Amino acid sequence: MKKLFFAYVLAIIPTVVFADFHNRKQIMQVPQAEFQIAMEKDFARYMADMKTAKFYVEPDQRSKAIFERIKKEAVKQHPEAKNWNWVLFGDLQNRFNAFGGLYGKVILGTNLFDQSLFTDDELAFVIAHEVIHSLKDHAREKYNLNDGSPEYIALAQTVEFEADYLALDLLQKANYDPEKSLGYLKKMRNFYALLKVQQGGDSASHPSIAVRYERLHELLKQGSY
Repeated sequence: MKKLFFAYVLAIIPTVVFADFHNRKQIMQVPQAEFQIAMEKDFARYMADMKTAKFYVEPDQRSKAIFERIKKEAVKQHPEAKNWNWVLFGDLQNRFNAFGGLYGKVILGTNLFDQSLFTDDELAFVIAHEVIHSLKDHAREKYNLNDGSPEYIALAQTVEFEADYLALDLLQKANYDPEKSLGYLKKMRNFYALLKVQQGGDSASHPSIAVRYERLHELLKQGSY
């Protein structure tokens, strides 16, 4: 039954109704406290390795300020996140990608710090998207599924769309402009098109940036997020 459910979700992903994300039922098979302790240990090792390899980059003041505004609103909505070990830093190995999902941790590709490339609203979208992964505990939700399985791919795509959708609400409440924030996806869509490469993540588990942009753009036009 579980496999059939996820296969069905995968089939309907192209026409998913974003409003459903406010009430999406999540299945967690690992206790939250146990998972968080394990992830904090893994992150500490990862951060130490980053510094040893000299890939770690301190964020600039602009990025810190945006992160703090998003964090403040996130904690207001989810008081349990107040005591998380919130961290923001840059990764020299990456340029435009961002990573998160581990209880307040956000790692940005270093080009995302460049104000000449991305506005405050656009960077706010990237940070809010990663913060939503934390707030919704997406890493724990995916934990017991086998990478590459139909169930995993379906859920992974769902949580990416969910993070996009809920990020709009989060960044708006932090006084950023949702419409302007989509400039990040639009710029990345055009960038990938120029390079003539796949517009998306590094696997089938990430929907293309072009699709993500079109869906959110349509959502804003409808005023239905």
